[in-house]
Amino acid sequence: MTVTVIREQEVLREAMEVLWKHLGPARAVRLWATWQMGDGDHLSLRDQLLEGERVATLFGKVQAYQDRTDNKEELNG
Repeated sequence: MTVTVIREQEVLREAMEVLWKHLGPARAVRLWATWQMGDGDHLSLRDQLLEGERVATLFGKVQAYQDRTDNKEELNG
């Protein structure tokens, strides 16, 4: 199994595009503002969301998601 590490800046750019597309401008901007304030315990949230996960299990989930996305694009394309 090969894991390619993507630059942090690229991940942030892609995440911002997804949020903008799926939340819309108003909600995306409110979310970004909340993140910038530094409210909350982000490490605790990360631990809660990723409990029991390893690189291999996350890799499998990402790969399955990408396969589903690629299949949808082929059907719609």
